[in-house]
Amino acid sequence: MANNKLGSSVTFTKGKKGGLQCYCDGYGYIYEKTSKNGNRQWRCKNRKCFMPTCSGRVTTNGTTVTKRSPHCHPGSETEVGIQLFLSSLKEDICAESCTDSVSTLIKKKLVTTPEHIQNELPHLRNIKAAVYRARMKAKAADLNRTGTDCNTPGRNGDSALIPLL
Repeated sequence: MANNKLGSSVTFTKGKKGGLQCYCDGYGYIYEKTSKNGNRQWRCKNRKCFMPTCSGRVTTNGTTVTKRSPHCHPGSETEVGIQLFLSSLKEDICAESCTDSVSTLIKKKLVTTPEHIQNELPHLRNIKAAVYRARMKAKAADLNRTGTDCNTPGRNGDSALIPLL
């Protein structure tokens, strides 16, 4: 089922909740722990989706796989490509240097995305909604981190401080 070749390269991203994830040979992995020698250990993202539960794991040193255990399900390069596309899109839109609109950024990303992955992407409105949510979440986190308040005009034209939640 899996490409058991050691030395494969992995790609790292952030998950929905901000945790580290990696992708390699059609499988997605969630960060588990760092061993004493500095290698990172990862478990299959689909661990709970299959019966019996998938025990697929990889150990990485930098971006290279040093150890691997088998999965109980086939991998999907297309699914990995979709996840990497969406993750990259969210990272780019949340970057401070990004001045493009969401629609423009999506169009730019689609140009470099292989056709077989484009055909399997979620509907455009769902992609836009996910990217807008990621951008708003990042902006809220930036404002909360800096501890600033929003100044908005009050009824009499004076400015009223509204604390951010």
